[in-house]
Amino acid sequence: MSFKFVFPLYDTSENFMFENCHSNEEFITEVVKIFFSNSEQRVKEAALAVFMAYRDHYPKYLSHLKMEQINLLNCEIESAKPKIIKLRRMALSALSKVA
Repeated sequence: MSFKFVFPLYDTSENFMFENCHSNEEFITEVVKIFFSNSEQRVKEAALAVFMAYRDHYPKYLSHLKMEQINLLNCEIESAKPKIIKLRRMALSALSKVA
């Protein structure tokens, strides 16, 4: 599976380790790691949008994440800028071809 196109910044996703992701669980784990480890705002927003798409449409793939991580990400979503919705739609469109 090619998950790099699910990440809304796929033009720069070569910097991320998505080629090692062979399942949705591995991909969302990598996205959560990117969110917590990256300081660049646009990367964090892209990761948050992917998490939001999974949370809203494919929640079964989040069962392996720590509840603390999920709660922190949900708080971030509540205070996110409106463009996160557009990024979520982009991620969801690409995700529908993968998941």
